[in-house]
Amino acid sequence: MNAQPRPGWADLPPVVRARITENLGGRVIAWTSYDHGMMPGYAMHLQTTEGQAYVKAYHAPDPLTNYGFRSEAEVTAHLPEGAPAPQLLWLIDEEFEGSGSWTVAAYSMRLLRRPADPWEADDIASAVRLARRISETRAPAHEPFRDVAAYFQGDVWARVAEEHADGPPGFTPWIAERYALLDSLAVQVGDATRGDRLVHGTLRRDTVLLDPRPGGSDGLVVDWIHGVRGAPFLDQVMMLPSLQIEGGPPPERVLERHPFPAGTEPDAVNAYLAAIAGYLVHQSSQPPPPGLPHHRPAQRAHAHVCVDWLRRRLGG
Repeated sequence: MNAQPRPGWADLPPVVRARITENLGGRVIAWTSYDHGMMPGYAMHLQTTEGQAYVKAYHAPDPLTNYGFRSEAEVTAHLPEGAPAPQLLWLIDEEFEGSGSWTVAAYSMRLLRRPADPWEADDIASAVRLARRISETRAPAHEPFRDVAAYFQGDVWARVAEEHADGPPGFTPWIAERYALLDSLAVQVGDATRGDRLVHGTLRRDTVLLDPRPGGSDGLVVDWIHGVRGAPFLDQVMMLPSLQIEGGPPPERVLERHPFPAGTEPDAVNAYLAAIAGYLVHQSSQPPPPGLPHHRPAQRAHAHVCVDWLRRRLGG
């Protein structure tokens, strides 16, 4: 995975550290930096003389990353009770004298751990349980939560075909041979994904935190940048390609042990997967967003897995 190592507490400017310490109400006596994240910036668990907190901080002129930090705080603040997520404590978004503009968010959370690298069977089971907990939670029927279909364009494969009539470079020729089929599936994404359940949208190693205690089940999911409403199976579909890219088994093998929620329609999965694959194939060929050099390669890796998985599901 094209991840970026995280800096730590000692790397923050003194004026920013002082403000965080003041807001937390206790002196920081230990910290653990969470790495492997795709977004730049700081992500740390802080142990203070008064308690614990998960703190994220960002300082750069990149508007996309700034939006992500603010959006995560807003979505987390409005999550329904019972969602496996940390609680927002406070958000700082201001200019610090001599150190520039910073966005800092603090969340109430005890020390948890990342899944094993590569993924192990027990951690996969724990991650699926977290996905199920999310899918069993009813999403708020108000902003900032939107229907997941609002983020997809059903004609994405038509646009890919228009730009690459002979098939997108670097991908299997199967795509060009199935443009009409892929398009007919993706245009159904609205009906396929409709639902009132909470959806995280990006479950993977850097967003899943597991209980470090043997047999513990007190895990959480962080980085709620795209919290939306949708069908119960959506987070599991999005998570399975990430598992494979991060060293786990392919989606079909995971589903043998951890099937989709009861009542999931195979055609709905295919439509959603076709829309995701089309979006990733198209986006991965675009210039990288400012400040996120690893974003397009990660999308391309996901696109390959999604296309291969869809091809297997369709018997191609």
